[in-house]
Amino acid sequence: MFISRDGQNFRLEVLRRVSTKAWGCMAGGVELFIDAYPPDKRRRDIDNILKALLDAMQHAGVYKDDNQICRIDIQRCEVASPGKVVVEVGEFSEKQAHAK
Repeated sequence: MFISRDGQNFRLEVLRRVSTKAWGCMAGGVELFIDAYPPDKRRRDIDNILKALLDAMQHAGVYKDDNQICRIDIQRCEVASPGKVVVEVGEFSEKQAHAK
C-alpha cells in the first residue's frame, strides 16, 4: 500500500499525540466520539476525515484493528485554524448501545 508523504506525516502526528501508555492497546469493541474542527469555512464532507484518522489511530496502537470499531459518533464543530480533530475512545458496550 502506498501512503503519500502527507499521509505519512499525518500518521506521525497522530502517533506523536496519542498516549496509549495510560491504557494500552484496546483489545475488544471500541467506540469513538469525534469532534472535527475544520480549518476554514469551505464545504467538506465530514466522512472524508474518517479513513485516514482511523488507520492512523490503529498505526499508533489505540486498537489492534479498525474492525474493532463498533460505533462512531462524529460532529462538525466551529472553525479552528489550522483545523483539528478531538477523539474520545472508549470500550464499546452492547448494553449501552441498545439502551439508546
